[in-house]
Order: sequence, then structure tokens, then C-alpha cells
Amino acid sequence: MYATQAEAEKAAKLHFNCSGAHRMGNQWMPCAQHGGGQGSSHSH
Repeated sequence: MYATQAEAEKAAKLHFNCSGAHRMGNQWMPCAQHGGGQGSSHSH
């Protein structure tokens, strides 16, 4: 979770092999879409 959209977008590119970011409560998470249609979420 990141405080800003910019931080989440940067992490998306560097660590998650995706682009964009999405809001989760009052913070941001990497990747434009949560999960990817594969059940729950952020598995690495």
C-alpha cells in the first residue's frame, strides 16, 4: 500500500510487472486493476 498514486504506479512497474494504480481506502495499490480476474489478489 502506498500513500500516493505516483508511488504505487512506480512500484507497479518495478515490482509487479503491471502498470497503473488503484485506490484502496485512503491509500494506493499497484496495478490498474485489483487481482486480474484470478480469484482473490496479489499473489507473487
